[in-house]
Amino acid sequence: MLHAGGPSTFADHRLEEWWRGAPKGRGNQLWTHYLMGAGTEHWDLVDSLADSSVVAAQVRHAALNPAGENILHVTVVTKDYVRLALNWALALERAFTAPAYLIGCLDKVACRDLAALGVGLPHILDLRNATAGGPAVVVGEPEWLERSTQATARSVQALGRTGRFWWQRLSLVRMLLREVGPGHLVAMSDADVVWVRPPEAGSAWRNPTADLIASQGTFPADVYSAWGTTICMGLAVWRSSSRTLALLAAALDDLARTRDDQVSVNRLLVQLDTAWGEGALPHHGRTALGLPLEVVLIPTVEAPRECPREAMSTLQHTAVAFHCLIPKAPTDKERALQELSLWLVPARDRV
Repeated sequence: MLHAGGPSTFADHRLEEWWRGAPKGRGNQLWTHYLMGAGTEHWDLVDSLADSSVVAAQVRHAALNPAGENILHVTVVTKDYVRLALNWALALERAFTAPAYLIGCLDKVACRDLAALGVGLPHILDLRNATAGGPAVVVGEPEWLERSTQATARSVQALGRTGRFWWQRLSLVRMLLREVGPGHLVAMSDADVVWVRPPEAGSAWRNPTADLIASQGTFPADVYSAWGTTICMGLAVWRSSSRTLALLAAALDDLARTRDDQVSVNRLLVQLDTAWGEGALPHHGRTALGLPLEVVLIPTVEAPRECPREAMSTLQHTAVAFHCLIPKAPTDKERALQELSLWLVPARDRV
């Protein structure tokens, strides 16, 4: 088993020193509950994927890639989004010299069709058995959550189809962060994201101290009202550290209440008193409570959300990855990407 992480590796030497003198108020309960390693029982089934030769091969491949290309990319799809996943992979292979990437398939048809379309087996991660049941129950709501919003313990199956999808995706990111080891990057993106070039050194994407680098959104509305922007989970680059593992553990627990990963991550960062630098681009935030966690929001010229056709030629010069706001239905997404000249799948590749 290739496992660069683990509790001992992530025992940040600053953590115990900080904790001895830290205030034990409401917000700092996050770091009590999660930074010290609580909650690992929630991921037993997903962590079993760490023994997968597919995971091991891509983790190793990402580590060997040169700086700027040493990101492990991942997306997760069901059968209706297979063609979008193929476009996602083709864009990666065009933008990067030798990208390390995984496509998680959540049903039998998706796994079969990915292989039929020519996606190499070393890149297909079968998530059916690992995530079909999830843990028996999600427990341990931390004290720093308001009592009125505490969720009763419930099984992941009770999250509903969409809630389970977000839980599965976020738990996969957490497992991969443990595998790649401290300091290395895992980029989770929606299948309709189109990468066009590797991030340059010194850009928002390559901030050497950021724990989370993400594109910008407007949801949830309460966070947008407070910040004027939000962290979009459809394109998020995570640096492996004790801080990101703790945030993801908290978000996975909070999903029992919100059933939405973007809601959970954004509201947790609000509760950790994230403060944003004045007028700085890219937007740079740091949590005020606990061991500081740094967040960078990618400028929209580097990760465009609004993609008018008349502006595409200009955006092609600045974008690292397009994360365009397009319709939700898979066929409508494909049509929209074709109109924006972001569709790379040959017409003959049909399933």
